[in-house]
Amino acid sequence: MIPGYFTGMVHLLAGGLIVLSMGFACLYAALIVIHRPRPGASNRPLSRYPRVNVLLTLRHMDDGLEENLSSVFSCGYPNYSVLLAVDTMQDPCIATVERVRSRFPGISSKVIAAGHTQTSNPKISKLSRLERECDAELFWVLDSDIRVGPGTLSALVHEYLVRDAGIVFSPIRGDGARTFGSILEMSYLNFFLSGSVLCAWNLMRQRVIVGKSLLIDRQAIDQFGGFSYFADVLAEDHWLGEAFARSGIPVRCNYTWVDNIKESSSVATFFNRIARWAKLRYHLKRPLYLLEPLLNPLAIILLCLPFLGKAAMPIAGAALLLRIVLEYIVLLAVEGHRGNRIAVLCALPAAVLAKDLLMIAAYVMPFFSSTINWRGGSIRIGRDTLIPFGRESRLLDGA
Repeated sequence: MIPGYFTGMVHLLAGGLIVLSMGFACLYAALIVIHRPRPGASNRPLSRYPRVNVLLTLRHMDDGLEENLSSVFSCGYPNYSVLLAVDTMQDPCIATVERVRSRFPGISSKVIAAGHTQTSNPKISKLSRLERECDAELFWVLDSDIRVGPGTLSALVHEYLVRDAGIVFSPIRGDGARTFGSILEMSYLNFFLSGSVLCAWNLMRQRVIVGKSLLIDRQAIDQFGGFSYFADVLAEDHWLGEAFARSGIPVRCNYTWVDNIKESSSVATFFNRIARWAKLRYHLKRPLYLLEPLLNPLAIILLCLPFLGKAAMPIAGAALLLRIVLEYIVLLAVEGHRGNRIAVLCALPAAVLAKDLLMIAAYVMPFFSSTINWRGGSIRIGRDTLIPFGRESRLLDGA
């Protein structure tokens, strides 16, 4: 009697974990569908058009860089300039940058050689250099692998004006996939990353922001002394949100999505990226990180298979089928498929399984290594993503 009862409880627990994990997947898909990109949603008239400095940090060539930059130079906002920071004027991206600038002579722009550092956050170092050239009320910080729609900046400024925000950030969707690795990137961005952010904002009231597109009030960040305040940590987008919120400065999510262009990524590139992000999350909020396997149904299925007995294969098959269906729903909802669409649709089931397996491998990486490869060098991560060069950060003291 006791062994049978124990076996039944194990089966019930294993089945419950799978149901819980699939429940999270369904929740993510529902939130993404509810907040999906909507055509025309960014066409809002504004009461005024405050000046904006667009701040772009570049290093080498990104996929679709010329179109990405062109989308910024043609964003349709009437009062902005574009400032771009590179390592040196011999950077391979310079020819593309100058070609785009020449096509838009009516848009004020400037390129600055800001150098490259590995003793502080390289992105923040470039933004700090650009900050000295700024003359605007607002900063729009963009990564060079981001492509924006013609009304994106107006929509972010509308959110800033209406809701008195210190930071307004955009959800991101993967787009442009042409290789299997880039399909993995697209699936990860569209489902796991976007679903996690939307869940945090809508259900957990957590200030999770993604630094691909940030509209920042200059007076607000000046309260901390500018971007250099965040130079000692790697997860600068997280700490921007935390610092603003601690100071009572509103942080807002605007549902005008931007496109993260990944066309030619390899499987190795994708794995290195998610392993780096896993290490950052591990060093930021370790207790939450330890619960992350619940967000990966394949990990839970593999864990529970030995305890499900004869029901293992039917339960696993049904869960995986639902998992793939949810990915198709999300793909169609965000419409992030302007690469080879037929290839993406056909490869998606295999990509979903491969991505979830690689996420399992990436999940364990922080337990064995505290070093990440980022922007041309290796950087060791300290507590709360501090770059440990014999100093502590004011951020970690709650300042």
